[in-house]
Amino acid sequence: MVKDLEYYRLNCEENYLHTPISVLRYIKELEKNNEKVKSVVSELRDIAWDNATDNFTYTRINDLLEDV
Repeated sequence: MVKDLEYYRLNCEENYLHTPISVLRYIKELEKNNEKVKSVVSELRDIAWDNATDNFTYTRINDLLEDV
């Protein structure tokens, strides 16, 4: 049997009714935390990219000015 998304969906539906609410709540909190982590990583990536491009631009401008 291939364990694809459909397999996990069906398995989840079968087990959902027997899952304690505390486990479901824990999963929900983990998912919220995961979204926060993704957001922070995205912001850091954007900052790093901005800094990298700014530094590149600054270096390139200095190189061009040295030729003048």
